[in-house]
Amino acid sequence: MPTFTASRLSEGNRIFPDQIIIDEDSVTIKSPKLFGGIATSFPLGQITMSVDSPFIGFCDIKFYSQGTNICVHGFTDNDSKRIKRLINERNTGNASNKSYSSSNKDIQRYRRDEDIEFNNQMSEASTKADEDIKKYRQILTKAMVDIAFLDEKSKEEIDDIEFKATKARSYLEGLLRKWYSNDRYKFDHVVKECADEADKQIAIIKHENKADNEISRDNDSEYFDDNEEDSYLNTHFSKIMGVIYTYDEQLDIDLLGNNEKCDEHKRIVKRFAKYILSNEGVQSIKSSLEDVYDEDEYTEQLKILLKIIEDCYYITDHLTHSEKKKFGFGLQLQSVHEFLSNADNSSNEKISKIIDCVDNLVQRYSDLIDSAFK
Repeated sequence: MPTFTASRLSEGNRIFPDQIIIDEDSVTIKSPKLFGGIATSFPLGQITMSVDSPFIGFCDIKFYSQGTNICVHGFTDNDSKRIKRLINERNTGNASNKSYSSSNKDIQRYRRDEDIEFNNQMSEASTKADEDIKKYRQILTKAMVDIAFLDEKSKEEIDDIEFKATKARSYLEGLLRKWYSNDRYKFDHVVKECADEADKQIAIIKHENKADNEISRDNDSEYFDDNEEDSYLNTHFSKIMGVIYTYDEQLDIDLLGNNEKCDEHKRIVKRFAKYILSNEGVQSIKSSLEDVYDEDEYTEQLKILLKIIEDCYYITDHLTHSEKKKFGFGLQLQSVHEFLSNADNSSNEKISKIIDCVDNLVQRYSDLIDSAFK
């Protein structure tokens, strides 16, 4: 007969866990003790149950029969669903007026419908979990940034920041433990990603604060080496960091390079490749994308790529002659112009060439930032 045992990790079940036993005629709830214990049985057909299933943790199951209520704790969500299904099946099997007892086919349909409902609920829960993970990642990253500037905060603000950081870490750990089989590596990886993103934001804030306060070059020495790239980095730091962040965190290169997706959008991709060869063309294709292709996922990625290209053009246009030798933009090369203008080249080849040019420049930006902050 099916027997379900509460988890020993749950409160009150560490030594003598509760049990639920279901046979053909009754449901028995056992609460073992050191000496004896309590066993309560309810006849099938005269019992109902409800489940309190929290987002994180174990379920509470309540049984009702003839004025008697019993609540047991510590069962998993899957166990509670199986218990409910078995009770429903046996109730219908013992009651001649139930529709699902009419034939085995009806019972199979009932089980199939319940499985579909369960899968839908799991899908909704997974989506909700992804949204919560994203939310608490943002809260943790913001707290990490705020912690870097505690000297500017009051005691109440510091306490609030520490509370938010602790709460975000706790919720993230609980969510990842539930959805990734207690994978500690996944939690550590997410926290590291939050820390890396916080470091980028902290670097931007520190640099902007120095610019706002007109701090001298001597006081900048802890961030920048004294070399010919200083003026370039100081002048364009925020925009460079924005380009790196957008490229790393928002641009979906796999989607843009997908052959099938690219073929579906080959007309706009070829127009895109034609117009991005100049600043004026960038503004033209930008207006076209905003006006016509608002809801399309692929074109949304083209908008992100276009924003990166626009910023790269801006930075490149303000370079000195010596800086252009090291930080020139590949899209301005004559050979690239000829490739993108060639009608024989496919839309996929053209978008790949554009991404290669952008990736090459972003990598040089990243190397510059890394060397400046060592």
